[in-house]
Amino acid sequence: MKKLVLIFFTITTLFACKEEENVSGQNKVPTIHIINQSVPTESEYLCDALFDNVLKLTTGDTLKFLFEFQSENPLSQYKIDIHNNFDCHSHGKSLDWSVLKVVDLTGNHALIEEKLLVPEDASAGNYHFMIRLLDVYGNEAEVKEFNIIIENSDDQVPPQININSPIENAIYNHSDNVFFNGLISDNSSLEDGKFELKYTDANNQNYSLYEVFYTTGTTTSYTIDTSYTIGAFMALGEGFFTIKAYDKANNFSTKTIPITIQ
Repeated sequence: MKKLVLIFFTITTLFACKEEENVSGQNKVPTIHIINQSVPTESEYLCDALFDNVLKLTTGDTLKFLFEFQSENPLSQYKIDIHNNFDCHSHGKSLDWSVLKVVDLTGNHALIEEKLLVPEDASAGNYHFMIRLLDVYGNEAEVKEFNIIIENSDDQVPPQININSPIENAIYNHSDNVFFNGLISDNSSLEDGKFELKYTDANNQNYSLYEVFYTTGTTTSYTIDTSYTIGAFMALGEGFFTIKAYDKANNFSTKTIPITIQ
């Protein structure tokens, strides 16, 4: 990783100081071609947007790629980067799968096979996967990027959320207290999971209100018993609360509760 950063820094400085000495062809970017992959690419909604680069895996699976790297200039390095993107970003206490691999290259052409094992105890959820390529002059290929959805092989059942209060479409004023009462239940352990409480106001402004991790010893149910005071900064009009509950395997479910602030 240090070498990769150093190359970028050195070449940037060189080009800034001696641009007039640039030899024709040195600024040609390398290319990454995917010859084959073991998991087909699908389309899926993630983080409220549609992506057409999604790979679906289960813990214990092996993701295989055959890459072809080409360049008019000598190749330097390629980098594999996998990191979590839970809920459009991380929370978990369980194992978050990550890969950071930098490999040196020589010549102008390389066929590289990568086999990436998803750990059996990896957290379920969304991940980013990027492949980067650099030549010796610091030119970078167009990044190949995927979104990965991982399901747990032992537990793919999300928790259930049952809410007694607040009731849907209730009307509140600024400074009113909203009382939340309900039950989160699951087929397996909730321990090491959590629930989140958010609010989206009439101007589509999002507010994160609570993030509560289940206490040690929590089994298959957790009682929600909390309150929130409507802030004067929240826009008048129709909005909604969102409760999102995670279990130990990072499976999650959501419950939305529409309200009006007048």
